[in-house]
Amino acid sequence: MENRDSFINCLSPQQLLELDACTQCGECLDICPVQEVTGKPAISPPEKIRILKEFIRGAEGLKARLFGPGAIDRKLLEEFTKAVYECTVCGACGQQCTVGIFTQRLWPMLRKEMVKRGFGPLGVQANLPKVIERTGNPYDKPPGERFSPWFPENVRVVERADIGYYAGCTSAYEAQPMVRGDAIVLGAIGEAFMMLPPEEEICCGFPLFITGQHDILGDLIKEACECL
Repeated sequence: MENRDSFINCLSPQQLLELDACTQCGECLDICPVQEVTGKPAISPPEKIRILKEFIRGAEGLKARLFGPGAIDRKLLEEFTKAVYECTVCGACGQQCTVGIFTQRLWPMLRKEMVKRGFGPLGVQANLPKVIERTGNPYDKPPGERFSPWFPENVRVVERADIGYYAGCTSAYEAQPMVRGDAIVLGAIGEAFMMLPPEEEICCGFPLFITGQHDILGDLIKEACECL
């Protein structure tokens, strides 16, 4: 498959310097949770960086400048996409990195690039934009039930206040003891606080950002600002 758009276009100057600084030392392998579970070198941080540098070299290197950029094999792009999406984006490799590569930002940006090229996201993640547009949350749960199962009855919320509380989708639907505790503490400190109505508190966009699906991120931010 021919793909003559260089990967250099999706990376910042700092990221390009970081990639060039990678020594393939393998220090990050001992701390990577994916490596601990799978033991697959092909999806390790150094291997992904090596392949990415090969992509860039194929489009921007001396040979490419003399004879034109070469084609990138479709199967190789598919394998690279899978490796990028199997990462947990925990950032442990970046914290361990001896040259300080900010991998926690690099991997999401590469996912965005693979979505742009038509290779991502993988599996049910592709449904996230439609689900969030329909329900306001990535779990496809009823918007009206966002607060009702967990919000304490004796805690008062006002329409306008200097303090605003955003529960968030995961907390409201999947980690309710945590947000119930937050609401109890806010009520106990005696300071008035506000919350958006359950139908108006929508996804913060992080699930879309982390899966590389950025098309409706701007719309989510605009909608949230209009609700304030």
